[in-house]
Parts: sequence; structure tokens; C-alpha cells
Amino acid sequence: MQSIVAVSDVDQIEKIRKEVESLDKIKKDFKYRDYTKVIEVHEALQKANESFNKSGLVSVNLKK
Repeated sequence: MQSIVAVSDVDQIEKIRKEVESLDKIKKDFKYRDYTKVIEVHEALQKANESFNKSGLVSVNLKK
């Protein structure tokens, strides 16, 4: 099972974390991340990927 809960409020995250603590079967499956950090990492990976693609080190074969 994969779950994502997106909230932008630290208090709301803590409330969810406390509620989940009582759910022994699934509490280990929950991951909590600061959404601003997720966006930062995504943008950095996107920029790195674009740079890598522009380097010409990888040939792009679009034939099927």
C-alpha cells in the first residue's frame, strides 16, 4: 500500500501523525514529508535531468 497525504500546515501533519499512531497495521506505511522540500527536490531533479539530456551523452531513440 502506498499513501500520500499532502498538507501544508505543520499542525495538521502532527494531528494526522497522532491519529495514525493508533493504527498498528498501517502506521509503518505512512511517510511524512514537508511539501516544500518535496517540490525543491523535484525541481532539482528535473533541472539535473534536463541538463543531462542536453549534454549529448545519451542518444534518444524515438523509434518504436
